[in-house]
Amino acid sequence: MTYHTDGFEIRPLLSGVDVAELCSVITNQLDRVACALLKPYAETAPDAGLEERIEHIALKDRSFAGLLGDAIATDAYQHPTAMRLAKDSRLLAVAESVTGAPVAAKTIRFRYSSSALAGKRQGWHSDVARMDGSACSKTHCAIWIPLSDAGIATGGLEIARGKWGSPLAHDAIPGAFVISDTDRELQQAEKICPIVPAGHGLFIDRFTPHRALENVSGKTRWSFVIWMQE
Repeated sequence: MTYHTDGFEIRPLLSGVDVAELCSVITNQLDRVACALLKPYAETAPDAGLEERIEHIALKDRSFAGLLGDAIATDAYQHPTAMRLAKDSRLLAVAESVTGAPVAAKTIRFRYSSSALAGKRQGWHSDVARMDGSACSKTHCAIWIPLSDAGIATGGLEIARGKWGSPLAHDAIPGAFVISDTDRELQQAEKICPIVPAGHGLFIDRFTPHRALENVSGKTRWSFVIWMQE
């Protein structure tokens, strides 16, 4: 598979130490947010592992579990460790090699896929939904980096394989743009769910349709995402 023919490519990217550092960022931020709220800290599964904590909390309080996950997705990228790794010269060199163009990290976020919070699963979309001259439309590619091995059972990404010359039509829904499941071009495209080991980067072209699969592992799969611009 290659980025220029299939619309995506997988490359080794972060070391085990890097992945552990990002996991620590998430764990520490979960603790900070949990301690700042009125719910007793003891009820936030503080002894659970990173992949189990959201799942345990959701058994009794789905709203609170979603709040903690969304807090990470919204704010944890501002941690110095996340900012440093996203702009690491080694990572940028790999990104340039894959895309064939000089790129820079412009937007950074953590994402999560929870077995207990299936309603938050992202539908079909491409990272550039509209060529409207906005900052989003200047995105060159996304680098999706799972912090644990990602595949079909763990809410990995499903990709509509191919080199797309423009974005498919997206519909506006609250908080997002999505491609309709009934889109003819999308239905006819070959679908693939690549296996992405922890710390590897899944490089996704800006027009490549993709979505998150249902996570049936019983765990939360965390990822680190970087959107690049030339």
